[in-house]
Amino acid sequence: MARHFKNRNHSAKMVALRPFVDFNYDLSKPLKPNQLAKIDRYYEALNAIKARANKVYRGRSKARVRQVQTISRNEFESLPGFKVAFVESTDANPVRVAFDKKGRVKLKARYFDMGFIPFDQFELARDAHAEISRAMAEDEAAKWFRVSTGKYSMLSPFSRRVLPGKLVQLIHKYSPSAADPAILNSGGKTKEHLYEYWLNGLIPMHPTNQAQLDEFLTREMRDRQTRKKARKAERERERVKRKKADRM
Repeated sequence: MARHFKNRNHSAKMVALRPFVDFNYDLSKPLKPNQLAKIDRYYEALNAIKARANKVYRGRSKARVRQVQTISRNEFESLPGFKVAFVESTDANPVRVAFDKKGRVKLKARYFDMGFIPFDQFELARDAHAEISRAMAEDEAAKWFRVSTGKYSMLSPFSRRVLPGKLVQLIHKYSPSAADPAILNSGGKTKEHLYEYWLNGLIPMHPTNQAQLDEFLTREMRDRQTRKKARKAERERERVKRKKADRM
């Protein structure tokens, strides 16, 4: 049976979601408003996470899937219908998921292992230096850290010595102006420019040596540029498909 014409703008989204979520809708019947809204919400999250390179983790245990979602910064806390985790993994630094004897998840990679240390946003606003020090102390062996910006991360890692100062600079830059709280120091126009909307933690890195880290950064820069071009082409294909569907 053909898909119902009222679903045409959501059919492609539901098809894209099916491999990754635990719900499904019959597209041959009219969808209810709450179903349409759910498809939009989940598709938006899927589209956002696909902006980075990932491998899909499918575990038999829901608890383990949730662990991997958290350490991989999926931000699916309000989207429990996702039955998989998206693990950031590039050709430059392929990642595999492992669990230790205590059931703690580890991200093992070619150049270095990774983790995720979330910030306490209240403490970060109250005393940035103390919260940054607390987070860094969670992994005392890490000599380098990447700054986690929600689902994504800043390209350049910072050494343990340099990191606190860089983070304080970011916090000041992306805070409201002291002269006028309605104006952002960064010149941004919306609240999403505020650091608490995206500065969510640290990614500890354990490269063997500086040469290894430099080689990784060079490879990853190429990988990101290639992926950016591929994403642009994919968005254009999707735009053309939607335009054709609207004409039907």
